[in-house]
Amino acid sequence: MREYIGLAAGLIGVVGYVPYVRDIVRGKARPDRASWFIWSLQYVLLFCTQIAGHAVGTLWLPGLQLLGVLVVAGLAVRYGMGTLNRRTLLLIGGVAVALGLWYVTKNATVALCISLGIEAVGVLLTAYKAFKDPASETLTMWSCVALGALLDTAAVHGGGSRALYIYPVALALMNGAVVVAQLAGRKVSARRGLATV
Repeated sequence: MREYIGLAAGLIGVVGYVPYVRDIVRGKARPDRASWFIWSLQYVLLFCTQIAGHAVGTLWLPGLQLLGVLVVAGLAVRYGMGTLNRRTLLLIGGVAVALGLWYVTKNATVALCISLGIEAVGVLLTAYKAFKDPASETLTMWSCVALGALLDTAAVHGGGSRALYIYPVALALMNGAVVVAQLAGRKVSARRGLATV
């Protein structure tokens, strides 16, 4: 049963990428190149840490997320905004440090926590952009991933590591933060529009 819940969580999460990809190609959504490039590297690490933590049903969400992230990162090269800069290189270095610590400590949870910290920085950048320019992001994508992540917590099986809960809970909170930032940005924009009428 947990495998089916995990599959449903992964499918819900990846379905959100469909309107996001559509909006990117149409020029409506403009993904931050640096964030998506970092997430590409980081999701490879996340997927591997889930395997190392003996994930079973919960592998669908990070696996399908990795697929979606790679597609968006590829599209961001042409349609995105932002460039590789010092901040990006530092975050990429953080992913390398997480891999190194995992290798040295043999502890996937350490790598997972560092990786999620790096993801949180990228999410903050995207949340700020979504607040300042709400039209630059697709609300459906962030909402679907948050919902899929919440559902994925039910797919964690008792025989695996308790650390397997860290990823879906953190993913739900981070994607929820982008949703909240975008909705708040829409309210602020609407107020400003009324003020200029």
